[in-house]
Amino acid sequence: MKPTCLVIEDNPYLGELYEIAFTAAGFEVLIESQGRSGQNLALTWKPQLIILDIMMPDLDGLSILRNIAAKLPETKIVCCSNLNQEKFRDDALALGAALVLDKSQFTPMEIVGEIEKNFDDLNTSH
Repeated sequence: MKPTCLVIEDNPYLGELYEIAFTAAGFEVLIESQGRSGQNLALTWKPQLIILDIMMPDLDGLSILRNIAAKLPETKIVCCSNLNQEKFRDDALALGAALVLDKSQFTPMEIVGEIEKNFDDLNTSH
């Protein structure tokens, strides 16, 4: 069975690149471009992995994280943002993020690699 991944990303181009990268790595992928609807989809679909953008127009990623992390204890939530501030990283981890990545430092394929390196149960190559 393929691992499931929900990408909550408001940039449609980047969302498409994530979809291509995670699908190529063997994930079943859904993309949501709005924070509030992404939060609702996460709670109903209960994916194994969520790639969560932080800066979104309708509901920011830290609010989503605050609302879903405790309700989805089996889900790995990875925050990807251009906010490269230590306080943001600490806040995201305290709210339940499993990993925080600076998306300006990684391509979508490299993010897949980071996921597989950090979470053995999501590594589709074995």
